[in-house]
Order: sequence, then structure tokens, then C-alpha cells
Amino acid sequence: KLWLRHLVEEKKRIDPHFADVFDEAFGEISYWDDKYKQRAAANDEFDWFISFQDAQGVLEPLIRRDAKILVPGCGDAPFSRDLCAAGYEHL
Repeated sequence: KLWLRHLVEEKKRIDPHFADVFDEAFGEISYWDDKYKQRAAANDEFDWFISFQDAQGVLEPLIRRDAKILVPGCGDAPFSRDLCAAGYEHL
């Protein structure tokens, strides 16, 4: 779990708005409706927790390129696409 703590701290350093992921409004349907409308209007891609680029240095030593990887709850985030671009093909 140390790697997860590292990722969270790195995300906080890179993105000062990261505290928003702990917003209690996450349980409200209206929060998500508004969030996706705003993103669609801005043609914005969004990795909810952390982008592959932010996590790449931590993940690459731990995951072989031929590993089978499950990306749960990936939605429309570019994380899976970025994994493929980096050579991870079994998603």
C-alpha cells in the first residue's frame, strides 16, 4: 500500500484540485450529471484518480508488458488508452 500512498502524494503535488476527489457530493447523481456535462462541453479527458503519465514511473517496475491488466471503473478515462500506447496490450 506504500505505492498507493506515493501516488496520492504525487497527485496532490501535481494537481492542487485533487482534494475534490474526496468531495461528499460524489454520492449525488446531480454531481455526476453536472460533471460530465461540463467535461463534454469542454471536450475534456479526465482520469479520476491519477493519469498513466503520473503513475508510469511507479507502475512500470511492477507490471510486465505481457501482464493481464484489469482497469476497474475505467469509464471514459484515457488511462487504458495510455497503457496500450506504452505497450501494455492485455487489458
